[in-house]
Amino acid sequence: MGTQKIIAGIYEILNTVNNKRYIGYSENIKKRWENHRYVLRRSCSGSVHLQAAWNIYGEDSFKFSIVEILPSGLNKRQYEEVETKWVKYFNTTK
Repeated sequence: MGTQKIIAGIYEILNTVNNKRYIGYSENIKKRWENHRYVLRRSCSGSVHLQAAWNIYGEDSFKFSIVEILPSGLNKRQYEEVETKWVKYFNTTK
């Protein structure tokens, strides 16, 4: 049984139907994606807009991907600064 590499950074959840994006950051992107899927499947996501889109378009309409890999151990402010850069780049909202 091998160990999985923990990847920190910025990720996106892309709605492939309308190309709208949710941008987020995490010190463990894989674990964060698993959490997003868990709460979205149970209709209890903290993101009202993401949950509504998930409910309308269905799980198969969403693609999870890494936008930028960052060093682990950054503080919250540092992650948020990079996240904000990508939110502006994609012209989306948190």
